[in-house]
Formats: sequence, C-alpha cells, structure tokens
Amino acid sequence: MPLSSVEQTLPEVQRRIKAIKRLTKAACLLSSETKKSYVAQLAELVSQQHQIGTNSLVIVNRVERAQQLFAQLKKQKPTAELLLVHARFRLHERRQLNQRLQQAAPEAGRIIIATQAIEAGVDISSKTLFTEIAPWSSLVQRFGRCNRYGEYNQTGGADIFWIDIEDDTLPYAPEDFALSRSHLLSLESVAPAELPKVTAEQAIHPVIRKKDFLDLFNTDTDLSGFDTDISQFIRDLGMPQLRVFWRDIEKPQPDEPQPLPGELCPVSMGQIKDYFKDKERAAFVWDGLAKTWKKIDQPFPGMTLLLPARCGGYDLESGFDPIKKQAVPVTLLETAQTDDSYTGDQDSRKTKAIELPAHLRHVFEHAQHLVDQVHAQVSGKHAVVTAAAWHDVGKSHKVFQHTMLQDDRLSNEKLWAKSAANASHQRRYFRHELASMLAWLINNAEHPQRDLIAYLIVSHHGKVRLSLRAMPDEKPPKDKPHILYARGVYQGDRLPEVTVLDQIMPATELRLELMQLGETDVMGPSWTTRVQNLLREHGPFELAWYETLVRIADWRASEAEQQNGTENLQ
Repeated sequence: MPLSSVEQTLPEVQRRIKAIKRLTKAACLLSSETKKSYVAQLAELVSQQHQIGTNSLVIVNRVERAQQLFAQLKKQKPTAELLLVHARFRLHERRQLNQRLQQAAPEAGRIIIATQAIEAGVDISSKTLFTEIAPWSSLVQRFGRCNRYGEYNQTGGADIFWIDIEDDTLPYAPEDFALSRSHLLSLESVAPAELPKVTAEQAIHPVIRKKDFLDLFNTDTDLSGFDTDISQFIRDLGMPQLRVFWRDIEKPQPDEPQPLPGELCPVSMGQIKDYFKDKERAAFVWDGLAKTWKKIDQPFPGMTLLLPARCGGYDLESGFDPIKKQAVPVTLLETAQTDDSYTGDQDSRKTKAIELPAHLRHVFEHAQHLVDQVHAQVSGKHAVVTAAAWHDVGKSHKVFQHTMLQDDRLSNEKLWAKSAANASHQRRYFRHELASMLAWLINNAEHPQRDLIAYLIVSHHGKVRLSLRAMPDEKPPKDKPHILYARGVYQGDRLPEVTVLDQIMPATELRLELMQLGETDVMGPSWTTRVQNLLREHGPFELAWYETLVRIADWRASEAEQQNGTENLQ
C-alpha cells in the first residue's frame, strides 16, 4: 500500500526515503579469468572499507561462495566480529544467528557475510554494503539493508559497492542481470526516493491455484508416510534441494526417532554430491512402507537423509559444508518421536488423573468462554462448543481405558480422560478422536451441523482430518480379518454410556462404512464427501479457525485441570 501524501511528509519517513546511500562499482569482478582470485580480492576490499563500530554487510549469490569468503576473512583474523548467514543452517544455529544480528555491533564492528536469505525477513542495517549483481528486485531488497533507518545521514551516510559478474550467474539467469546492470551504471545513489521504477516482466514462478490450496489443507501424509512438499510455493529455491540431519550412530535401527524440524538442515544437490565423494561416508533414508532405515548411495531431490555425526559435513559457524570432516554436534531441541507417533497419546498422560465426564465439561466451558472472547458467529459458536463437549467421548473405548488404568491407583468403575500411565495402546494407531466422531454421527443423525461438528471432533489432535484410512501396516483383528478398520478402531466396537454435560450418550456400536467411497444406508455419505462439502461451504480458513478454537479450549482446560484438579475452572 503506497504512503499517503501526508505520511510522506513525516520526518521519520523523509529520513528513510532520502537516506544517503552512495553507489559505486567495486574494484573487483567475478569472471572465468578472476574466479580463482575473486574471493581473496573481495575479502581485501571488505576489510579496507569496514568502519569500526558499524555493520558491514556482504551479500553474494551462492552459499559456497559465502562460505569461502567467510573462511578467507577468518584467516585475516580481523578485530571485527564475523558472522555468516545463509539458509543451510539448522534451526538452533539460525536462532542464535538471528539473536546476534539483533544485537548492537561490538566496539570493533561486525562483518556479515550473507546470501539472498537476508533479503527479506531480517531487520538489519549496515553502513557499508557489498553486493554481487542480482535481479533488480533483489538488489532493491539488498539496498534496504543499508542505512535502513537513515541513522547514518548525520555521519556522512552509507556506501554501497556493487560487483559485476560475467560468468557463474547461478542461481539466476544471465538475462536477469541486463536490466540491473543498466540501472547500476546510471546511478550514483540508491536512496529509495531516487530508485527507478521497475518495468521488466515478472519472472515466472509456481503459482498456487485454488485447487492446490484446497489440497494443501489436507495435512495427512501420503501412503508412503511423507508430507506434501510446499517449498515451491514459498520462494524460488533454484536448484532442487533435500534435507539432512545428524545422529550419533553408525547404523540406525528401525526404532531410531524421526527428525524434528529443529534438526533439519536444507542442502543443495551439488553439496550432497560432494559429501558422497568420500566413500567412507554413509547416509540413510527412511522407507515408510518397510518401516526401516535404508542406506543409500544416490540421493534424489526431496529426500530427508540421516547422516552419522562422525561423518562430518557441518560446522556451527558455516553451516552445511561437505569439506568439514570433524564430527557434527547433535542438536535435539525437543524429545524426538519415532515414526509411530500415531500410536501414542502423549496429551492424555498427565500427573493428575481426570475423569472423562469432568474433562468434557471443562473443555465445553473453556470453549464457551473462548468463543465469547473472539465474538464468533452464532453458528460457528454452537459448532465449536458442541464439538468441545463431545471431543473425547471416544476415550471411553476399552482400548483407551485399558491404557489409563495402567495407573493402578485408579478405579475401573470410572471412565478416565487423563492419567499418569505411561503405556502404549494395545491397538497400534488407536485414535480416540475417531471413535468420538463416529459416536457423534451415530447419535446425532438429525443435527443441522452434524458434519461440521464431526469434523471439529475428529481433527482436534490433527492426526485424523480430511482422509479416513488405515495406516499402511495396520492389520485387522485376526479373528475378523474381513471387517472394516482404521486408526485402531474396528467395525462393531462398542462404547459404554458416557455423561456428556447433562445428558447421557447411550452405549454405542461404532460403524466405519463412511471410510468407503459412495453412500451407504447405515452411515450415509462417505467421509470424503462430507469434508469436501464442508470445504465448499465454509472454506479452508473458516474450518481452520473453528478447528483452532476447539484445540485451544482443550489445551486450556487440560492445563487448568493439572493446576486446579477437578475444581470449577471458570
């Protein structure tokens, strides 16, 4: 949104749009002839131009070049603090880098070597900026990282040095530089008020269509256990990438925990191929169907690889680097879970045991309070609070109660929603929210919001949402091999009577016909048909909003129960 004429006259705005940013062509060039000496020349120029007590920012177009420049500057042992910023760090190191970037420059100043990863989302300002030539839109973003607030206007302004490239234009196309070069050669200042308008055609990138967007609303994994890759819709990645993580092992066993987001490090295909040049190095990929880790010698884009920590390939200061041979420090930010995360029910393991009817009422009360606070629409409010009241009736299932009663302090004459039992369910993949949803549908056939409430019930843990199917290695009971089954729930399972607020849900036989395509006389339309109708009627944002409200109500009630026991929570 453009600034109004009044806003443009504000002193703070004027200081920024007229920030002093002198533009000069750097005394170095990247070409096939200078390729070997380029990094050393650039490092010398950066050292000469750096000013004590300020940030100097150097942006290059490739991670490998940034790492080489960082290593070259380290050899010079400057008094200034050195930082390297690019996208091939683990989350833990990225967080540490972000924290350091937000701190004031030390007395000797700071030299930051970065790739285009710093163009957006990083609030940083420098007095001296070196940048390799790039598409004009990228250069404008980079200029914004120099004298960003006009803070150097009173001390002589800031300087930007641009570096021309004749060869090695990756990750950009050579034609991307033509317009940029013409602008750069004609400008002496790149203050926002003096930048020329961009008239070039926009680059072609993957665009998310409505169908793609609706498909992405389904967060279920595919039949192989892998998530949908959304990276193409987030930013231009250039060359295909994969992800790696490290563990202190020689060869992973089938129960080796799956990686958490904080462990993962994005890697280019070129770098991972360099990693494999050392024949003593190993890499493993998870086979979702065979449920085991398999050693591989030929990586493919999109893979997630487990690397033995002893094999190296990572440095805390420079990120993924196949040259590094030292063992990699293993970082586990959270308690890793195995690929059998669908079999557990961590949220039901609490210090204080809570009876099921009490928990249903508590979540209902928190949901009521929450929808009032956010001023939800009447129809949405009713769906959320009703789903909250029914969300855990499936915990009355004998499989769930058997797990809860592993805490031998509890009476089997009551139904429990939470206990201190640290045990797995007898049936692998058992999901109590699926049993809750089926019980709701069977007992509320005429309710006008029947399907919406069913969706909110079954989705409140995020394990079952738009698709209803058995897991790849899930098996039916041996004595009934032909019955329907999914997520640990079998056709014909029975739930006992459950008190839901001031009513009694009668003993209920669960039926799974809706997991099949088409319509049946017993359960009506399939689950696929129901959720597709909900998406068309409510849209993904409204469904996600209602789903979030139910989850938050459940979290708040569960937390309050552990603090207050079963007392009234309001």
